[in-house]
Amino acid sequence: GLNNTFIRSFISNNNMMIVGTDVGLFSKVNPGDDWSHLGLGKFHVGALAVKGVYKFAGTWNGVFVSEENDTSWVLTGFKNNNARAMVVKGTILFTGTQNGVYLTSDNGNNWKFSNKGLTNTIITSLTLKESGILAGTGSGLFYSDNNGGSWSYYGLANKPVSTVIVNGNSVVAGTFGIGIFRSDDDGKTWPQ
Repeated sequence: GLNNTFIRSFISNNNMMIVGTDVGLFSKVNPGDDWSHLGLGKFHVGALAVKGVYKFAGTWNGVFVSEENDTSWVLTGFKNNNARAMVVKGTILFTGTQNGVYLTSDNGNNWKFSNKGLTNTIITSLTLKESGILAGTGSGLFYSDNNGGSWSYYGLANKPVSTVIVNGNSVVAGTFGIGIFRSDDDGKTWPQ
């Protein structure tokens, strides 16, 4: 069962709920089912993503990958880096770390650094917005509309963003210790 209730991340994939904890990954299909351990028991799993038949787990020690029905995990070339956030856009997996954004289009075999335009490289969240990506950082939000080729300031200067969601035309950002902000005008204003 789920022996650690400190949930750091979760994702739903093909009717399966997968959660990342301080002691690895767990999954369940039906509400009444017991949780099954999926591995990575030695790792804090803070970010999860699914891309096709591949599952990705971001840990304090790097990014691990596993195929769909497999419980074995392989450390990608991306190691010794705290992977805090992940999002998939098309064929690209974006990973946010304490050193910025990295991306891979070959399931973790090769990684590309993507920090052009970021004034803070502590990435705490990544989410899709229309045809681009929003990155929450230790001091505001940034937006890329060219698959991470460059980032532009989106709002919340000097605010430590912890999480971001997009709901229609609204962007809602949670912060570390300051509260929740919402923008309905593409980041121009952020009432609390």
